[in-house]
Amino acid sequence: MGFHPSRSAASGRRMSVVRSVAIATTVLSTTAFANAIGMFNTLDADHNGLLRRPELAAHPALTARFAQADQNRDGALSLAEFEALLAMPGATPSLE
Repeated sequence: MGFHPSRSAASGRRMSVVRSVAIATTVLSTTAFANAIGMFNTLDADHNGLLRRPELAAHPALTARFAQADQNRDGALSLAEFEALLAMPGATPSLE
């Protein structure tokens, strides 16, 4: 088994690709998280750190999935629950 430069180079390229994918995923996750926070803050009309159904009334895609996203069944969405809601297919609203 000795040292094989071609295997070492190929392995290095694979690791470089893996690192690049990991970095891209982290950047996208960070961007998605920042977008979720901004959207959450925009929708949180009473600034209590929770989203209730009336605050989402203008966004049918969100209200349709509200009960599913409200994991603790307290009638409000925390930021974590809101992030999970945004990850549901068809739930991303436009806030324009």
